[in-house]
Amino acid sequence: MDTDLINRILFPDDEEKIDDDDPRLLSYSDTPGEVRTKIRTWIESGAQTEADFQKTIGVDPTEYSSFLGYLTSPDPARDVHKKASLFFHKRELQGLPIEIPERNKIKPEASKKKKPTKSAAKGKSDSMERLLDTGDYILPGEIEGDVDIFETPREVRRKMRALLAKGVTQAAFARALSEMLPEGSGTLNPQTMKAFLAHKGVMDGNTSKAFYCGYVFFEKQRLRDNKPMSKHRETMEELHPTGVDTTHNPKTTRYIVSSATRSLGYDQYGVMHSSRS
Repeated sequence: MDTDLINRILFPDDEEKIDDDDPRLLSYSDTPGEVRTKIRTWIESGAQTEADFQKTIGVDPTEYSSFLGYLTSPDPARDVHKKASLFFHKRELQGLPIEIPERNKIKPEASKKKKPTKSAAKGKSDSMERLLDTGDYILPGEIEGDVDIFETPREVRRKMRALLAKGVTQAAFARALSEMLPEGSGTLNPQTMKAFLAHKGVMDGNTSKAFYCGYVFFEKQRLRDNKPMSKHRETMEELHPTGVDTTHNPKTTRYIVSSATRSLGYDQYGVMHSSRS
């Protein structure tokens, strides 16, 4: 996994924006010790340096050091506790990792480590196989390569990043996604997937083969695990009864707007709206 891909996984440009007063954050109440553990995990994985992390959450270096050095939160460091907690809980809501996958750490002593035992290697292999397994479900239209899609490209990208963050390689994931295509219709290469992940907008990448394969992949896993549809997914089906548009590229398609003072844009469900500029 290259550096650019790691950065897109940790800090994607199209991540859902969550305000500090978002009601979903009210259910979170990490203790100071739990927050410290998350901070150390984040820093030690190489996601950011301590200086960069302090800038990201907007805290004073002295208060930050004070917070990490106490068993509870001293009054001057309560701001660190709050801001760090919000940082990690927002990432959890966004489906973003709170550390770089172990396999991406590069340490000088790595070459001196003992080779994994056969049982350990098998366990890792079984875990990877489970992450990429989609069960035996066949979706309507799958054989013809014409499955109706009820997610936005942004949502599929979020799920892809979450899976890659668990240690799945681009090559292995691309091979698994290729299996979502009808027989004889080619494969999905890692570069196509990488290009799809680089898109930013809600509907950007809607014509990509990676979008189609990604949706089919995660939908089959949802059915495999017998999971109910999310509220977001239910709303998508209501707003897009025949599936989202996978034909017209929003970056190249031109639309006529009745007024020069109005502009077009997509909401979180991929529905286009006209608003005053």
